[in-house]
Amino acid sequence: MTATDVLVEAIADAVYKKIAVLMPATGEQRLMPIPEAAKYLGRTGPSLRGLIANGEIPQKCVKRVGGRVFLAKRELDQWIAAQ
Repeated sequence: MTATDVLVEAIADAVYKKIAVLMPATGEQRLMPIPEAAKYLGRTGPSLRGLIANGEIPQKCVKRVGGRVFLAKRELDQWIAAQ
């Protein structure tokens, strides 16, 4: 195996791990990126980021993966139901 093969395999493994977090084997999406979560909540991306920054969206709903911000759909649905 060449050094390039090792590098490609390592990159593929890292990408697979990130995808597995975002989209489990069941096909149900657990984490939504900000634009999708904003649309789900009927907000704009900047207003959703403001809600997160102000603590109006509980931290248990907010997940950070690889420097990106996502919202956990299940926790978000529970928070919505409690409102």
